[in-house]
Amino acid sequence: MYDRQKLDQLRQSLETWEQNSLHKMLANMPDREFAEWAKAKKLRWIGVDCGSADHPMNTIVRDWMPRQAREAEIFFQKKFGKSLTEFFDG
Repeated sequence: MYDRQKLDQLRQSLETWEQNSLHKMLANMPDREFAEWAKAKKLRWIGVDCGSADHPMNTIVRDWMPRQAREAEIFFQKKFGKSLTEFFDG
């Protein structure tokens, strides 16, 4: 019924995309090291060139970009074991 080889190729393509695309987007966010650096520099405010300083999937972007939201949903389920709603609203 299903072509096992094609399914394996599709699965590999999705895993490669997750590692190379969504991971890069999430990896470019500031982390604790940045926060500690900013605190040591006694920065009083930080400017951000984006629509929101929040995670894009915790904004209206989640509704505006349903394809990316579905992709992020898969990533969050895999990485955190939670849906976007559970992660951000729970």
